Amino acid sequence: MNNNATEKLSAKTIVSYALGGIADNTIFVMIVTFLMLYYTDSVGIPTATVATIFLVTRIWDTLSDLIWGWIFDNTHTRWGKFRPWMIFGGVTCALSLIATYSVPDISLSGKIAWAYLTYFMLSASYTSFDVPYWALSTVITRDPVERNRLVYITRTAAMCGQWLTSLMTLPLLALLSNSWSKLAIIYGIFFIICAIVNFTNTKEIHSNEKKSHHLSPVVYAELFTKNKPLIILMTFWFIFNLVISSRVGFGLYYFKYVFHSEAAMASYLGLSTFLALLGAIVTATLSSKLGKLNLCRLTSVLLGLSCIAMFFLGHVTTWMGVFLQSIPSFFLGVLGVVLGAMLPDTVAWHEFKEKKRVEGMIFSLNLFQLKLSGAIGGAATGYILAFINYIPNTQQSASTLDGINYSFNLIPGILFLVSTVALSFYELSEQRNIEVSEQLKLRDAQIRGIV
Repeated sequence: MNNNATEKLSAKTIVSYALGGIADNTIFVMIVTFLMLYYTDSVGIPTATVATIFLVTRIWDTLSDLIWGWIFDNTHTRWGKFRPWMIFGGVTCALSLIATYSVPDISLSGKIAWAYLTYFMLSASYTSFDVPYWALSTVITRDPVERNRLVYITRTAAMCGQWLTSLMTLPLLALLSNSWSKLAIIYGIFFIICAIVNFTNTKEIHSNEKKSHHLSPVVYAELFTKNKPLIILMTFWFIFNLVISSRVGFGLYYFKYVFHSEAAMASYLGLSTFLALLGAIVTATLSSKLGKLNLCRLTSVLLGLSCIAMFFLGHVTTWMGVFLQSIPSFFLGVLGVVLGAMLPDTVAWHEFKEKKRVEGMIFSLNLFQLKLSGAIGGAATGYILAFINYIPNTQQSASTLDGINYSFNLIPGILFLVSTVALSFYELSEQRNIEVSEQLKLRDAQIRGIV
């Protein structure tokens, strides 16, 4: 393949790749934001049971991510390592989404069994798209500047997809007579179209691996022992995502029961995701001035402080509450993009140190921790709701409302501040990334010269 990574990426490539990010986050929002609400308030599955479904399915799916990563890095086709998975993952994920949001009106035990089966299918098929999709950014270009540009644009587009999905889902659901199944069909068709466009208009232009080259699963152990930047980054990301996964779930309950307004709930989803999108948009500018690492540290501290401040929020109008509670999402948007831009740096670092390209395994390992933290965070939401005696679709007690407030504001804020400590040990500065890139380019040139 052509290894010339110094040419700027075309607008067609960037736009097509970004469409995949929009579609990817559409599915993500349907899993993280709306699935628990669908199970508890529409299907009628008890909260503690839903929490167990989330925990068991996500842990099993998380363990399978490591197998997926090994499969991805050992995929060698004329279309590349990752692009073929856009089609496979796009179709299977769309079908699984429709099945997940189409629980039939049967016995409670039957509904639970259906939820287990379809949610497992959705999680597995989402992995088959999500990991190769984000790993694709590391083989589209070698140049760190172009790679950062691609990631910043794509992560921003993904945030746009998240915002639009959060904003449109409940109103669209109302237009569809509260049919989650019809809604899933619409999103599924959109997902497949974006996957096809992404596959068609992107190319894998970098690969030094021979088609016969086989990577052992033992490489995972090597990542833990020899890729310190990756482990530090994933440690921070683990705490961050655990808190977010729990907090996102509580947000719906917070506005539905504290402010007694489902309209406020929909507005919060739209405004908070819009502010996250604004954060994503300005990330490239902030990163160019502060550097990715410094920006990540600063944003994490500001996020924690803003959440703690919201806990002490006095009596305000519903819409003022929506606005103020949406402010932390700006910092979430920044962190979501900058973390996504930092992960490919660990891929280049590992290749520089160990002379192995293991994009699939690194992105799968990161998704492993994201799903594990998401499983714990999502399950925590359900278990905490059960612990504070939450009863669906009725007036909540004062102690239950206090529990929702603690879980939505104070506890997340404290944990965000604590997680920042891990970044003190991260060593891949902007200058170090440039040095690694130059060394890899020199090595590529030497290899081509020998061949």
